Amino acid sequence: MKFASCSEIFKDWKDVGRTIAYVKEIGYDGLEIAPFTLAQYVTDIPAATRREIVAKAREAGLDILGIHWVLVGPEASTSTTPTGGAASGPPNT
Repeated sequence: MKFASCSEIFKDWKDVGRTIAYVKEIGYDGLEIAPFTLAQYVTDIPAATRREIVAKAREAGLDILGIHWVLVGPEASTSTTPTGGAASGPPNT
């Protein structure tokens, strides 16, 4: 079994490298990424940022164990439509 911390705890640090290093230092095996801490929409997280997270985690010997709080934000998002069906994306405004 592996134990992870969530990046949401460190969102005010605004430094993924520092977060990764600290999580490893205090004994966790991995980090769960909360996408809303990096951008309003997960699709807005630049490829360079994603590569940096992977590289820094590898350097630290820390696993990225998942994503967390996926359904938090962006503002006005919903997982259902007003009629109760499944939503396919952000509502039209």
